[in-house]
Amino acid sequence: MKSRSHVHFAENNFKVEFEDPLNPSTSTPEYKNKFQPKRSSKLTLFIVLACAVLILNLILYAPTSSSRFNRISDISSIKPPLPSVPPAFPRATSQHSPNNSLNNSPNNVHLIFSTDCGLFQTWQSYALFHRALVIHQPGHITRIASGCESAEQQQMQTWHDDFISPMSPNFHVHFTPKFDGTSEDGKSGKTYSFFNKPYGLLHWLENNHIHEDVIVVLLDPDNFLLKPIVNDFSDTSSNLVSHPRAWSEGKGEVPTRVSHGTPFGQKYGLGSGWKKFNLHKITSDPGSPAISLSAKDANTFYPVGPPYLFTARDALKIAKKWVEFVRPVNEEYPHLLGEMYAYCIAAAHLNLPHVMLDSLMVSNVGAHEGWKFVDDLDKQEICAPNTVAHNEGALPNVLHFCQMYRMGEFAFHKRKIPRDIFTCEHPLMEAPPANLVSSGEFNYKTQGDKSGAKRGNLVLTSTESVRNGFLICNLVQIINEAAIYFKEQHCVNGEKINFEKTWNHHKLE
Repeated sequence: MKSRSHVHFAENNFKVEFEDPLNPSTSTPEYKNKFQPKRSSKLTLFIVLACAVLILNLILYAPTSSSRFNRISDISSIKPPLPSVPPAFPRATSQHSPNNSLNNSPNNVHLIFSTDCGLFQTWQSYALFHRALVIHQPGHITRIASGCESAEQQQMQTWHDDFISPMSPNFHVHFTPKFDGTSEDGKSGKTYSFFNKPYGLLHWLENNHIHEDVIVVLLDPDNFLLKPIVNDFSDTSSNLVSHPRAWSEGKGEVPTRVSHGTPFGQKYGLGSGWKKFNLHKITSDPGSPAISLSAKDANTFYPVGPPYLFTARDALKIAKKWVEFVRPVNEEYPHLLGEMYAYCIAAAHLNLPHVMLDSLMVSNVGAHEGWKFVDDLDKQEICAPNTVAHNEGALPNVLHFCQMYRMGEFAFHKRKIPRDIFTCEHPLMEAPPANLVSSGEFNYKTQGDKSGAKRGNLVLTSTESVRNGFLICNLVQIINEAAIYFKEQHCVNGEKINFEKTWNHHKLE
């Protein structure tokens, strides 16, 4: 593994020798008696100075905590080749993560997000943790890392200890077995990585002492916080409830806090399509409330996605049914979003209607999400440095960057971001101009056919420009802030520390 070289000092390989010009064995008694006081003074001064130099060198060049694991990319060197056929589905073990003894108070908020052990979701994790630090997100945050091999887990723990834990003692990592096999015995040979989300949630809950009243917030790793998530949605100027009239007509006043039996979540465009699934087979219960639920109520209370918010008590109930239903759903619907449909079915089966919010997240520039807050912003401010990303006003809580965003000569796609973005040597991302949205010069995006050949530009509407610009500018700023923090905290003198804002994947394509 490539790592930084440091000067190491140890008792067995470092020795300071002095040649005493006033050695008694070579001096006459008269010389010794005459100069003994002066000899002692000079020698003492010489030894003190030498020791001071030695201590200074130890301070300047001794290994730092980051020397053990300098780069995220170093993890790849210990990653073993993946088997062609996944192993048999592992049962939950009794292994505990470092946060097993968390002393969570009932009023705490605990954010969690599920990842694998690869570099792609490691850089996202670092930026997510750093962003939580910047906005002062209260409570605890835990990364649930699934499927690490033994050596990977050791390196990942070292990475967390060296680079994440110093940010906050409330930032944790929890390791689970691999859960992505489409059959429990692993014989199918097929995988679906998003199984790790429900199984990881259940494993974390069952292997940690989480107070049942704690508010658990389930995110995805590609969720960057714009403002803190807290258990108070009473301010109607900054929280947009989806279908408030339908809720009040059927269930009374719309709740403003997560409580037992009342989870919250971001509304997604899942609709009630899951009602057409074979719910008798999936639930193995002909009396399941999910079966008798009307299509209207299915669409009003259940098509939710991350951020999911629930009490730990409800989270455990949902996780158990989510795990039970997710593979049968995959058998019928082996496609993307299958695990989200399984969540809807699990919540409906448990009769846990959600308060759906539009304002928790923005992602799809053409969807009905928390865009009202963005559309209302002054165009002059959207890309101005340190304006929006540090704004505590009416904004969505989360940037969910699951798509490609393009505007002029700037673009953002998470799979294009280098895995070593958080290193000393890698340049920062090129910052879009402050007038990216306001000038009108960049209201287009380039297009290409399947071969990659350019076929002209597509003009963006004013709304598309605002939303694409908002996502690009803020995602770049958030990643650059995290990269600068990494360099300032972990890069030592003598290394090449690159603060140049020159990396632009759109221009490299």
